[in-house]
Amino acid sequence: MSGANKEITGNRTNKNMNVEPVYLVKTEFWQLIASNDFFSVGAILSTDFLLDWPQSGERIRGAENFARMNSEYPANGVWRFKVNSIVVGATSGVSDVSVTDGVQRARHFIFYRSSGEDKLHRGVLAGANSGAGQSCSRS
Repeated sequence: MSGANKEITGNRTNKNMNVEPVYLVKTEFWQLIASNDFFSVGAILSTDFLLDWPQSGERIRGAENFARMNSEYPANGVWRFKVNSIVVGATSGVSDVSVTDGVQRARHFIFYRSSGEDKLHRGVLAGANSGAGQSCSRS
């Protein structure tokens, strides 16, 4: 891994760069998402938050739309998220996450940038795979 990024799996320190704020924002994001209270995530999204889904051409603007989209997405139960890894740099990073509602299963890579105010500013969701031919696009 280059000196600009650090995989976060246990020890969150990096002597060459302060990645702690970005790591904390991203882990808080996944803690809030795991609650399935998608409106709570708005607390750590910037006012001009933007999420792109390049595979479907969709763009979600703002915390309210992000929460509504996730709340209204068809599910067979409560969404469960497993963070496989988080890699962060000074203002950006990526999460490798497995997602399921008990029927739909997917693995996603979410690339993101943080704003200067320790909030998530921009995200791009890329799906590695989905089970049973189902699309499962939670972020």
